[in-house]
Amino acid sequence: MSLLIDSSASNRVHTCFGSRCAAWVANSAANDTFAHEVAHILTNFLVLWDQSSSDPSHSTDPANLLASGGIRSVPSTVAQITAPGSTFDRIAPIQVTAMLTSEYSQSEVPEPDSAILLTSGALLIIYFVRAKTAAR
Repeated sequence: MSLLIDSSASNRVHTCFGSRCAAWVANSAANDTFAHEVAHILTNFLVLWDQSSSDPSHSTDPANLLASGGIRSVPSTVAQITAPGSTFDRIAPIQVTAMLTSEYSQSEVPEPDSAILLTSGALLIIYFVRAKTAAR
C-alpha cells in the first residue's frame, strides 16, 4: 500500500493502494489539474517526456500536461484545450502509448450496439425455447 501525495500543493492528491488508484482535486485548483493527476496515474508517475532531473514525474515542457503547476501553461477555460494540445495540455506520443497500455486503462469497452445484439439474441433463444416447450 502506498500513498503518493503531491506535496507541492494542498489542493490536489493522487493515491494508490495496491493496484487501485484515485485522484481528487479541490475547487481551488486549475481547471486541468484533475487531468494532470489522472495522467500521473496512467503513466505510472513517470513523465517520459522532457523529464525533470529533480522530479521524474514532471516534465520541463510548460505546454505538457505533466509539467508541474509552477511552470505549466494552464488554460483559463476548457475551450482553450485543443485536441492536438499545441499550447495547453500537450501529451507527447510516448505518453499516449504509456497511457493506453497502462494497467489502469481499459481498451476493450463493449459498444452499446454489441450489448443490444447480445441481449436480443439471448431473448430470442429464451422465447423459442419457451414456445417449443409450450407447444408440447
